[in-house]
Amino acid sequence: MNKLFPFLCIGLFMACSSEKPPLKLRLTHDQIVHAIVDMYSMNAALNLNDIVYRDSISNEYYSQFEKINGVPSEVIRSDLELLLQYPDTLVKLENRALDTLRVLLEKSHSTTPLVIGKN
Repeated sequence: MNKLFPFLCIGLFMACSSEKPPLKLRLTHDQIVHAIVDMYSMNAALNLNDIVYRDSISNEYYSQFEKINGVPSEVIRSDLELLLQYPDTLVKLENRALDTLRVLLEKSHSTTPLVIGKN
């Protein structure tokens, strides 16, 4: 055991020293969460199971996101691609987006139901 201890220490030191550089996104985390919520909502609303159709719709989504938020579509694409290299951060942002969707769903269930045909 005593002979393995120096190798364990060296291995731990090397693992800690090979950290990724800090994540440098151009969008704020709130903007990314907003984008993820919109994309989840759009996919759910259109029930997009066809990947080709989903890709063509995403191009339109990015152009709308650019118009509404004043952020070039290349920025959102590059930030989302960069986040793929930082899975821990991506999971946190996706969880925030899912929490946002849960809150919106709870609000929609708490409102008065729409009754069609009865006045």
